[in-house]
Amino acid sequence: MEHRKIKVAYLLPVSFRGGTSFIEMAMHLPADNFETILITVKKRPKDPDYIDQFGHKVFYLFDEEQENSRFTFGAIRKLVNILKAEKIDILHAHRHRPSSYACAAKLFLKPLIVISHVHGLQRTRNINRTLQNMLWFSLCDKIIGCANAVCGDVIAHNIFVNQKKVIMLENSVDYNRYASVNITKQQARLNFPENYRNGFILGNVARFRPYKGHDILVKAFKKVLASLPEARLVLVGDGPCKNKIEKQIEQANLSRFILLTGRRNDIPNLLRAFDLFVLPSIDSEGMPLCLLEAMSASIPCIATKLSGIPEVINDEIVGHLVKPGDVDELADAMLLYAKTHKEHLEKIAKASCERIKIKFSHDVILQKLITIYNSLMNPDPV
Repeated sequence: MEHRKIKVAYLLPVSFRGGTSFIEMAMHLPADNFETILITVKKRPKDPDYIDQFGHKVFYLFDEEQENSRFTFGAIRKLVNILKAEKIDILHAHRHRPSSYACAAKLFLKPLIVISHVHGLQRTRNINRTLQNMLWFSLCDKIIGCANAVCGDVIAHNIFVNQKKVIMLENSVDYNRYASVNITKQQARLNFPENYRNGFILGNVARFRPYKGHDILVKAFKKVLASLPEARLVLVGDGPCKNKIEKQIEQANLSRFILLTGRRNDIPNLLRAFDLFVLPSIDSEGMPLCLLEAMSASIPCIATKLSGIPEVINDEIVGHLVKPGDVDELADAMLLYAKTHKEHLEKIAKASCERIKIKFSHDVILQKLITIYNSLMNPDPV
């Protein structure tokens, strides 16, 4: 009897950067047992499309010129045709809108298996979303949360959902990409202005969005600077709140001490320049990839007690947690690490790196994903 591969399609939103790491992992499903295609709701006109680089089949529900601000039956019809032509077994959708399209397609394609992947907290924000989820979640075969806290949030805010459908699959990173960088701290700092090449550098890599807490970090850093004038802060990324943070920095007379690099494509090397990574998120996080990346790079980390973050930094051996939004506690923690003996910081960094390797690397999480797919294709008899 001929061996039949499991055919999986990934359905992504128009500008989904958060799933890049997941897709990188999923592209390494064993080719002997799986075939994969990628579908996005809309093709991005300007961003480099990370999807195309994998050499797999790629489809778009909307072209660049088309408007897609609302749920449309034309997109469902196109999705159904793609899934039929490619003989897809499992449709793995990321975030709300792709999940709604996936569940609608299931109405026309039985026995299509549909997975809805949830990446953060508070994704059921209002009565409209609650009613939508009531329909879509009833059609899903599995609902994946990227952390236990996310799974709990889904269940708490969707009381109708079948809890047996909700399972956890941790976010993961390409561990070796960050752990194997062999440049020195000083070499990594050569791209910074001269006054950032010495002293204690605190860093953050994140999109500038309200829930990321950049404003809290700037306020806390000002307190750190008063006790540690050689400290510097480097903020990497872009986003809708960047201008607001720039104004805050300017008004606080901190422009000489805080560097905003914009979006960068050399994050593994850039992380090597930091003495401490700080993630001051105040809301909505799932399991932040930037934290996993920094820990993989052996950078000591401070983050907030929020969502899936305590599932990564689960004790003081691998990092330090503070209350979200607490400027004083964050400043105290940063000063504590800045004044901690170098050998102890190295011990924390080594432990955090090892934790990512054994718990959150692509190799580990890929095996869990394979188990999920196999169990859906071959469910235990009732």
